[in-house]
Amino acid sequence: MFFNELKGKLKINKIIFLVIIFFILVAIIYFIKNIDNHRFINSVFTGEDPIWTIVDGKPLEYDLAITGYEGDFKICFPGDCSENIYISYKESEESQYLFNGSEEYSPYEMWDYLPDYVSEIKSSDINFDNIPDLIITGFQDGAGKIWCFEGQFDYGKDYPTFLLSEIASDAVMKYLKSDYKADDVVNYFTKDYLNGKFKSYQEAYSSIVDYYVICYKDGVKYDLHFLDGDDVPELIIDYVGNALDIYTFKEGTAYKVADFITYGPHDTSGFKYVPYDNTIYICQLACKDYRELINLGRIENDKVKWCYTRYSNFWNDLDRDDVPDEEELSDEVMESFEPEIFYSNYTDDELTDEQLKEEVDNLIELDYLPLHGTHTSEEIKANFSN
Repeated sequence: MFFNELKGKLKINKIIFLVIIFFILVAIIYFIKNIDNHRFINSVFTGEDPIWTIVDGKPLEYDLAITGYEGDFKICFPGDCSENIYISYKESEESQYLFNGSEEYSPYEMWDYLPDYVSEIKSSDINFDNIPDLIITGFQDGAGKIWCFEGQFDYGKDYPTFLLSEIASDAVMKYLKSDYKADDVVNYFTKDYLNGKFKSYQEAYSSIVDYYVICYKDGVKYDLHFLDGDDVPELIIDYVGNALDIYTFKEGTAYKVADFITYGPHDTSGFKYVPYDNTIYICQLACKDYRELINLGRIENDKVKWCYTRYSNFWNDLDRDDVPDEEELSDEVMESFEPEIFYSNYTDDELTDEQLKEEVDNLIELDYLPLHGTHTSEEIKANFSN
């Protein structure tokens, strides 16, 4: 009715009217296409402004306080889409990329490319390893998205680094579907449990297993072993054929003492321990088993600390190509070659070469048991209730 009245008042013919309508529609489409829709929608419907958006063209330093660390973490957002989003701690000269400043992944595929818009940033221990994780929500390519960065312990730093977990990010997005909120992300993984407030190791380990089920479903195996000498077992999480994670528990808090320690292409007998003795052994073989590296460690300050290594080379690599060939393995060459054995000491103990050899060889000769996971999530959780 409005347009009919308009036609009458303006006394224009039908063709001119349609042309006007066409240009109005083009203008609306252009406006929708070029407006910062994320900021517009967020401001109008929630009354909140985003933390940062790429279209503003303004760099931003966002201070993020994390419990347990003196001083703030700083997330630096660029004003140009060719630059990176990175995080630093205190006044450290070192920084770590969170997002790569292009639509191409980094050579290591460790970072996602820039979001269009960041709405929330939250720190929480979503995988119960006593290392803070980062939750970032926002938009990318016109769609809502969640980025879960798992905190990583670094022996050379007094603060954690962060690594994007695409598995965790995808899992929670499939669950929430839309309207992503950082608190909802945390609640999905933690179910309101707080690391540091667990009543028992069973309660803590059950929550940890739930996290791994979300991320890996049936792709890992579990077990309980007494490693460090106390009466609380350690939780073993085995990426079968690849690596182990190890958790321990004390005074209401779960700790990840080992993070994805690889044990090579051979079976899990290469990863061993002495019950209640706090001695961990891992043997890695290479070059058709003619090279052997044995690492010996213990749990110290809630982390696995590697104390000694013994490296053995059992063949003469004549052409230096790291591949034993028929000539090098011939009886004549093998009989004339004396195996090379090297020892390393990473402890604070001052040992002579002879003392180091004796200490390491004695540790290697202990009675070890295989350290690996054999149970499904349902089976291990049934053990927690026994």
